[in-house]
Amino acid sequence: MNARTPFKEKHLPETKRIGSYLQDARMSKGVTLAEMSQQLRISKQHIQMIEESHFTELPFSIMYQKKILAYYAELIGVNPTDCVNQFIKEEGKTTKKNSPTLQKRWEYSSFISNLPLILRNAALTTIAFTVLGYLVLQVKHIVEPPILTIYSPENGQIINNADLHIYGQTDKQAQVQINGKTIVNNENGYFDETITLSQGVNSITFTAKKKHGKIISDTRHVVYKKEQTLSLQQ
Repeated sequence: MNARTPFKEKHLPETKRIGSYLQDARMSKGVTLAEMSQQLRISKQHIQMIEESHFTELPFSIMYQKKILAYYAELIGVNPTDCVNQFIKEEGKTTKKNSPTLQKRWEYSSFISNLPLILRNAALTTIAFTVLGYLVLQVKHIVEPPILTIYSPENGQIINNADLHIYGQTDKQAQVQINGKTIVNNENGYFDETITLSQGVNSITFTAKKKHGKIISDTRHVVYKKEQTLSLQQ
């Protein structure tokens, strides 16, 4: 059954209740309950309640019932306006009296019927945010500069030995350079190297860089004062 089939419209007789008339019109058109259920997007049980004029048992608000009736009528070629007017005439007092209760029932029934969809959407949303958060953390980890900690030497250190032992730590994936020379760090990111100092102030620049990240650097100044020996002249 296609939605909004161009049936020839018929006006309602006043000898039948609205539900009974709609049922007769549907059956005369050869439209099944399943087809009508698919078009109206409500259950066959609810359609049967409509056709039996048990409107107070429907878990829908009065406004929504009117919309369902109008669409039902249009699908089978009945004048929608006359259909709604007849519904108001038949059910007006009852529906008005019970409308607050019906509204609560409709809200509760709507929530219960949509609960699987709500849970599914909540689960999908949680998964999506989890994946997104993971990707953000991964990208951040890739592009942000690595850590660079120099344990030795201290900045401004004065020594009297030309051989200086360097010791530090960075990320295990990072590449470390000391004054432009690449050195190897171990699987935990620790590195050590021994360099030869020149007399006076020595600037030692450390850099660490990930493959796709920024460079981080640290410069230490070390003073090498050569130990002087005293000689006794006879």
